[in-house]
Amino acid sequence: MHNTACHLTGNMQATTYISSPTTVESLTQLARPHMPLRACASAVQLVTPSLFMNLPVELRLIIYKELLSAPNRFVRLTYDLQPVASNLHLYPAILRACRAIYNEALPVLYGSNTFCMHTFPLRQIRKRHKAYIRPSKAALIRRIITFATSYIILDPERIKLYYRNIGIQWDQLSLWAVAMRSRKYYSRKTCEDWLVTVRDTVELEQFGICATCNAWPIWLIRKDSVRQRSKQDISKA
Repeated sequence: MHNTACHLTGNMQATTYISSPTTVESLTQLARPHMPLRACASAVQLVTPSLFMNLPVELRLIIYKELLSAPNRFVRLTYDLQPVASNLHLYPAILRACRAIYNEALPVLYGSNTFCMHTFPLRQIRKRHKAYIRPSKAALIRRIITFATSYIILDPERIKLYYRNIGIQWDQLSLWAVAMRSRKYYSRKTCEDWLVTVRDTVELEQFGICATCNAWPIWLIRKDSVRQRSKQDISKA
């Protein structure tokens, strides 16, 4: 059985830790606290996959997002934590229904959730992450946050290269952000062309960065992420 753990912070924001080579199989162990996975799986089996697939694709995508995304929380990819009770409101058992649903819902699972990845120091990325996430799954990730606890070199080309080595498509990310506690951890000259500083809690939440993470005083967000959010705001207006 693959290990999945969830850490609960003081304000009940949930962080899920995935520590297996096949992330989807681990996520399928998660369900709402008041609804055991066995009951959740049984509920999914009540719906014939062929009938479900007759629904309009737009409606199916809405259902997938409701079942498989956790707004204002983040999934942490790690390998050294023991499993504890999960508090994420996810129903990943739907992925077991049939191959068609699995293929259609998998991009929603990876694309709509925010993943926290140990990114620095860069030389450790391949060794740490290739062990527990397959490139085919990593390629579906669209939202990444990371943290810096010491001085880092913010070179987008180097970060892009290391992410590519584990399957993540840098140019496809809708959010990339790094948090730190001190300006001493980075050089402004190396990041002013591609990163913006965000400190406002409300603005961070608009990016889907949970309140727990807002305790970090400095957030550097990729400018492409800011532009994409602006386009989304315009389309909603």
